[in-house]
Amino acid sequence: MTSSSPQPTQSGDRVLRGILYMLLAVTLFSGLNASVKFLTTDYSTVQVLWLRYTGHIVYVFVLLAPRGALGAIRSNRPCIQLSRSMMMIGATVCYYTALRYVSLPTAAAVNFTSPLMVALLAIPLLGESVGMRRWAAILMGFAGGLVIVRPGLDVVHPAVLLVFGTAFCYGMYQVLTRKVAPYDSSETSIIYTALLGFIFTSLLVPFDFRPPNNWIDALVFFAPGFFGGLSHFCLVKAYENGPASAISPYNYTQLVGSVTLSVIIFDEFPDFWTWVGCGIIIASGLYLMHRESIAQRASANTGTGSQ
Repeated sequence: MTSSSPQPTQSGDRVLRGILYMLLAVTLFSGLNASVKFLTTDYSTVQVLWLRYTGHIVYVFVLLAPRGALGAIRSNRPCIQLSRSMMMIGATVCYYTALRYVSLPTAAAVNFTSPLMVALLAIPLLGESVGMRRWAAILMGFAGGLVIVRPGLDVVHPAVLLVFGTAFCYGMYQVLTRKVAPYDSSETSIIYTALLGFIFTSLLVPFDFRPPNNWIDALVFFAPGFFGGLSHFCLVKAYENGPASAISPYNYTQLVGSVTLSVIIFDEFPDFWTWVGCGIIIASGLYLMHRESIAQRASANTGTGSQ
């Protein structure tokens, strides 16, 4: 009795640590998006992408230096890792371009359709089956996205469609991350997240670079890489310490940070229907996580999945 009692406490401590890492990650993501929106007003998307990827690589190598960062570049599944990196490029290009025209809360809300994309993409890429209730949750989530966009009413800039592209690319990124997880360490995956983006933008940025207009812009130049690198590091640590079913729901708190920074920095506040659509998307995403946790428990108990 006494020998087994510390285990639940230790497990609970790890989950709590994972939740704290997730909360830190989403706070950093909000700072990343705000700094990107600030910079895209006066600087090209290529330059902002380069700042984000270069900083990511630099900060991650500093964090991993004590454990041998150069060794972490070696991958057992380089094709999957490079595909992940390509999907991240697609996600960031779409998102950063959209942020020129779309408010932070709206972009964040639409991007919450990413878990729905994961559920869809897991069918052909991971061989997972999806039952009627999960299909209904997926369709409801996309309906929430339509509530935000309200096509045909001209209430949101058409660039918001690029955020759906971000959600698709990021969904692919997450599915490929699942596929490569058994073969490569989290450190390797963190490096490959930004590797191709760093290489490509470094080739392009000399033709599209603009010096900072003032000292405030010069300081913000360091923000995308700092926030981006540390946020992904915290995200990986979050999932290392707790199950996805317990950790993932806290990702939706990113909306709080996005709204706060949007009001303070850009004087933008989401309208009523954006909140409604966001609520629908979050509810469907949480339900999908709930069904996945049930399926995982059923599979562990009986050896078969349940939808």
